[in-house]
Amino acid sequence: MLARILFWMSPCVATLASLPDGGSLQHSGNWTIAERPQASQILMELEGTSGRGLLNLDYGASPIDLARHSHLAMPVTNRTNQRLDLTIHVADGTARDRQEMEARYFIEPGQSTEMAVLIQRPYFDEGHPMRQLLGRVRGLPGGHQSNWRYFEEARVRTIKVTAQWAGPTPIEGNLELGLPFGQGTYIADELEIDDLPDPILDAFGQLNGETWEGKILGSADLATDGWRDLESLNRVNPIERPSRFGGWADGPRLEATGRFRVDKIDGKWWFVDPDGLLFWSTGATGVGQGSETPFLGERYYQKETGEAWETGATARGYEFYRSNLFRKYGREWETAHSRVTANRMWEWGVNTIGAWSSDLVIATRQVPYTLIISSSPQGLGKLHKVPDPFCESFRENLRGKVAALAHDHAGDPWNLGIFIDNELNWGQGSRLAAEVLELENTVPAKAALLGTLRERYSTVKDLNAAWGTAYETFASVGHPTPSTRSAAFMEDMQRYTDLHADTYFRLCKEALHAYFPGHLYLGSRFHGSIYDGRNRVVQQAASRHVDVMSYNIYKASVGEAILDQEVDRLILIGEFHFGTGSHGVWGYGLVPASSLEHQASLYTAYVQEAATDPRIIGAHWFRWVDHPVTGRFDGENYRIGIVSVADRPYAPLIQAIRQVSDSLYPTRYAR
Repeated sequence: MLARILFWMSPCVATLASLPDGGSLQHSGNWTIAERPQASQILMELEGTSGRGLLNLDYGASPIDLARHSHLAMPVTNRTNQRLDLTIHVADGTARDRQEMEARYFIEPGQSTEMAVLIQRPYFDEGHPMRQLLGRVRGLPGGHQSNWRYFEEARVRTIKVTAQWAGPTPIEGNLELGLPFGQGTYIADELEIDDLPDPILDAFGQLNGETWEGKILGSADLATDGWRDLESLNRVNPIERPSRFGGWADGPRLEATGRFRVDKIDGKWWFVDPDGLLFWSTGATGVGQGSETPFLGERYYQKETGEAWETGATARGYEFYRSNLFRKYGREWETAHSRVTANRMWEWGVNTIGAWSSDLVIATRQVPYTLIISSSPQGLGKLHKVPDPFCESFRENLRGKVAALAHDHAGDPWNLGIFIDNELNWGQGSRLAAEVLELENTVPAKAALLGTLRERYSTVKDLNAAWGTAYETFASVGHPTPSTRSAAFMEDMQRYTDLHADTYFRLCKEALHAYFPGHLYLGSRFHGSIYDGRNRVVQQAASRHVDVMSYNIYKASVGEAILDQEVDRLILIGEFHFGTGSHGVWGYGLVPASSLEHQASLYTAYVQEAATDPRIIGAHWFRWVDHPVTGRFDGENYRIGIVSVADRPYAPLIQAIRQVSDSLYPTRYAR
């Protein structure tokens, strides 16, 4: 296999060196090529107290075929005196958008490992046995991980490795890299339904036929866990806590307003808790509750009888987490579980109850919490999740939902703030306006768009001259959409997109201020198409009205997100995670990790980087409990929980959360 290998650190190019496989090695900056003991190794001498490098392996002429592998791996040995931050990116080199996958590793001095990147694939077609059995479940046995980003035929054409280091003293030694290879066996396309355990799950919602540390073997295990966890309630006495709401007890004390608010101190944004202490939100979503799997029938799981089993049945399927909590605590499981969970949050350093969490845990009033409201979308072409803020039914529905929530939570000092909506599909650029343009004129959003055009153009003749169209009246505009996109047309679409977003966020702010006076509006939790820099208009419109900008940033580092605001606002990360696809749960999540320990190291780096960014005031892990093995309502089945379906904690992640939380406040304040 021939490869062309490039190495550089800065725009200036230095020397060229040939490689025995016919490729070439290009490098620059403070890197020096060392003598290679083997043709399959690349040794790079690192220089300076801090630095950054980029290595590019080009396999365009002979792609690496990973059809029978689940991962691409690359050996690495750190022979320096400093910890190295390495990220490996792989891409198929085609024109399809965003087909790059990556993994981040932290390599200690003297450590050798294999950096592995999960290779994601498209969903199986409708006729595949696994699809017929499990639907659009994201992670499947045999190495199949479905995602909207995937490689055609699992062929890799480009591999990039970035290296970063920053130490108190100059670095010494070299970094040894091996050539990439396929890792892990991929056999998902060969499996039949009969190859799976029968039933797939045991009575506790765990995968049959496999063992792992922490797996429940019987109801007695859960009862023992329950007794132990109730005993732990005596370990943390609320009276002895350094601060009531989890703010920084040893830091500055500001005015106590009895509500959470925001403030900027020495160039850094902060939450300020009701007692006037600085607060950085280390949270988790879905605290205290699991997810139902919609799959029913004896082929899927081993049923039991009795009150414990009946506890897990819901209108949307079966929630094993609930039935396991009954086995753990008995008939008073809801009260016991809520108290234990709130206590665990204090012990583990999780100081905020994030979105979609248990009302009973919130009701303990032991941990600050957020609320989330889902408005009613009216359907705007293909962007069906975006509301029509010009529609009266949207406004009535919004105010009704806010009013209902305010009945129990307005004025509560434990409420950190309120989100309205989650990951609305605004589309890229001005796509929203283009979708609205094609709607019927009776749709309120379309009427608003036509109104902006009438304001700008005196006559339809003027509009036609600007757009290069031939509409007879304003009422006929948009049928069909212009095939030639003039500069004026694009500007008008941008103007409407801004109006639509501005109106939506303004109405949300007004509703919250009417029913939740003094509480914080936390935005709508933007997702990738927004923070990847593809729709700055919506970000800027939101910043005019929210108290806090919220983003769900699923990346190895928060520094990879493009956050563009018109008004200076602080930022809360509403979701992030790293998943392992292990412990009996097939799915790796949106940002994969190779082990529990790797997951913990990625958590540590992510939150530490967020905490040192002066704009960011919190990060919430998604989620508290693992997804069901057989998938929740939308097919997600990720091993991303802080606890398992049996309510057993994952020790490496909890240790990481605790350590980061212990040092977060003085570190952020000092930088």
